[in-house]
Amino acid sequence: MSAKRIIQFPHRQHGAALVIALVFLLIITMVTISNMREVSLESRITGNTIESKRLLNVAESAVRDGERSLQLVDSEGEKFFSPPTLRANCNGLSDEKACVLSREPGYNLDLTEKRAYSAAGTKLEGEAAYYVLLAPAGEGLGESENPEYGNRHSGIGPFRYEVNGTAERNGMTTAIRTNVAFNSEGKIEEE
Repeated sequence: MSAKRIIQFPHRQHGAALVIALVFLLIITMVTISNMREVSLESRITGNTIESKRLLNVAESAVRDGERSLQLVDSEGEKFFSPPTLRANCNGLSDEKACVLSREPGYNLDLTEKRAYSAAGTKLEGEAAYYVLLAPAGEGLGESENPEYGNRHSGIGPFRYEVNGTAERNGMTTAIRTNVAFNSEGKIEEE
């Protein structure tokens, strides 16, 4: 007798495992795409932050160049200070001479009269420029750091200047502003 055995499967599958696997695959794909977008956004933010810091460093270099322009150096290499003449513009003025503009300081930057960064041999990552204004010391309101009348005009006492530096690169602009004080010997005052 030959007996044929028939193997019977208990139930036929209806494809539920395939559908569940495809749903999980779809969910994993969506999470992966979402993470890729987030990583792309974070890398752009990081790039912009790095560019902003580079521009801030370039603007800081311009401010330091503006401060350096106020100090003079004699033939023996000693630094000294002499109050510069206030000017309407810096046209035709050599880089060795300080250019302090005669306009009133204001909140907004006015870049119509600016001087390019002049430190020879220094390579900056952007275009740097600065301008210098006389910082008010309160004399217009009857206040003054110098109780003696006319000390500023006599070249005695602290002289305060507002130095504004700007940096431009790849369509981005950064600006920085600082105040600097010189005493009668030309040294920056320590506060």
